[in-house]
Amino acid sequence: MQEQSHQNRPNPWGAGDTAGVRPQAIEPGTRGGQKKTPPFEVVDLRLIDNAGSLRAYASVKIGPLTVHDFRVIQQAEKEPWVSVPQKAWNTPQGERRFAPLLELPTEWKQPLANTVLAAWLEAGRQAQEQQQHTTGGPA
Repeated sequence: MQEQSHQNRPNPWGAGDTAGVRPQAIEPGTRGGQKKTPPFEVVDLRLIDNAGSLRAYASVKIGPLTVHDFRVIQQAEKEPWVSVPQKAWNTPQGERRFAPLLELPTEWKQPLANTVLAAWLEAGRQAQEQQQHTTGGPA
């Protein structure tokens, strides 16, 4: 089968070169030229104990999409932060490497982190209250 050149292919958007609606590159999260951050909702949060600086895994709904395995990280004496889901592998030299599974637009990063961290803090507060209620004293 011979491959058709770009100029000889039928126009899927209508007859002729200029008829019909053509797709345009529209940046996600924009409306009328202004950027809009989608709503973020933590739909699942799993608190983690005894895993170094890893404190929790979160599943976050970003608009209609749910993304699993955001991580809440808190190193000793440092502020907590949120890491996007990532894959890990070992190099032939035995070094552990990590790479993000998705890239977020810059303007989404802080609102998403704020949402996840607020849910994590609330879950921690509730877990502490539950432990106090169960044991009858402070944790």
